[in-house]
Amino acid sequence: MLPRWVSQRLPTLVPRAAREALPRAAGSLTGALESLLSPPGSGRSEHDGPQLEPLLIPLEREEYPPRRSGSDNGPFDGRRYFSTTATSMMPAGGPFRPSPPAPVFSTWVNNIFNSVDNSRIRLLGADLAAAEFFLKADGKIRLEGDAEWLTNPQQLLLRLDTLCPGIQNKKPKYTGPTPAIVDADLSGTAITDRGMAYLAGVKGLETLNLSGCQLIGEDAAALIGKLPQLRELDLSRTRLTEDQVALAVASPGLRRVCALNMAFPSDVARQAIVMAVRNPDCEIIV
Repeated sequence: MLPRWVSQRLPTLVPRAAREALPRAAGSLTGALESLLSPPGSGRSEHDGPQLEPLLIPLEREEYPPRRSGSDNGPFDGRRYFSTTATSMMPAGGPFRPSPPAPVFSTWVNNIFNSVDNSRIRLLGADLAAAEFFLKADGKIRLEGDAEWLTNPQQLLLRLDTLCPGIQNKKPKYTGPTPAIVDADLSGTAITDRGMAYLAGVKGLETLNLSGCQLIGEDAAALIGKLPQLRELDLSRTRLTEDQVALAVASPGLRRVCALNMAFPSDVARQAIVMAVRNPDCEIIV
């Protein structure tokens, strides 16, 4: 039987005589392939067509379990084999399971979203531009002088109209003082190293929660370690290595570091932090 999409397009592709001949040709080809590829002992007669004996190639590396004695593939000789018959193109130990495809599209989207908008930095300043981006990334921030956290960009715009009148107007450009980011909670967001570049001009950040941020790496760790006012840092459930954690905890005023459920043992994490942290009284939670 022909596939449905072929049957639907046949009237516009080939004439009627050819359409009638195609199913018969497909059936003949299918029968020929079955007779050629049927394994020995499948019940076919010698008139059904030739049969392919399985070709077994011994492997140099022992990757699959050995064949048992008395199996259909022949006597057991202690080596591992890979069958090249078309009916069983798989290792003797079981079917091949390919790894899942790389998230190419999601990576592309994340790279676009995490691009730094320099025009917003020039207009709003480093702190407010970073605050705007963190809120768009589903994070939470707290500005200097505020008791409540901001959780969406609309709240930030309302605060800007109150704190910095005229800052949203590009002409004339607002040049007055802007509030600094004091706390940032980016836990579980899809922020990457490119998005963390917003921290390059931030000076007043005191607490930073990056728990569950699986896409940050060495560049982000280096920027975190240069935050002059950082007091508390959470790197739990990230994919940072020991060396990258050491970069992130290099801020001189760090008082508390949390690194739970990392990709390496907790004793290794503690040793990496102890060796890199500058404050001897820093609290380490691993």
